[in-house]
Amino acid sequence: GLGLAFYGLFLWLISLAAFLNLYALWQLGWDKADQNPLLIVMTREAAGPGRFALLVLLGLSAAVGAAFFEELIFRGVLYGVLKRHLGRWPGAIAAALVFALIHFVHSNILPLFVLALLLTWLYERTGRLLAPMALHSINNAVAIAITLIQATQSN
Repeated sequence: GLGLAFYGLFLWLISLAAFLNLYALWQLGWDKADQNPLLIVMTREAAGPGRFALLVLLGLSAAVGAAFFEELIFRGVLYGVLKRHLGRWPGAIAAALVFALIHFVHSNILPLFVLALLLTWLYERTGRLLAPMALHSINNAVAIAITLIQATQSN
């Protein structure tokens, strides 16, 4: 419940980060539209007939599987180690930067960085990984839903 409430409250912050990221890339002359490779596959498959089961499987993998494992790795392990060696805020910033860069999507670096900081704050606040897992899962599910809606409308 806290993960869901948190997403509703801070969606505007993630959206602002996304806008600033795209604006900065535009100012730097970056005109390539990059996207998460999984979303590219989902967009392509959404256009094909009879692909519902594959899309559900890919969606669940990203919304549930990726959220679960990424939270274990980034908040549970990496942040814990960095926090012990660097302190709370430097550890959170370093782990968030790794999280954002490891996705390899230039147009999402800043929103992913902000999301990772919010997930870390939520983890620190609750002392458990369940709330950031829920928030991460919601974020991925929304991104997948938007991608699929766009893909089906463009066909």
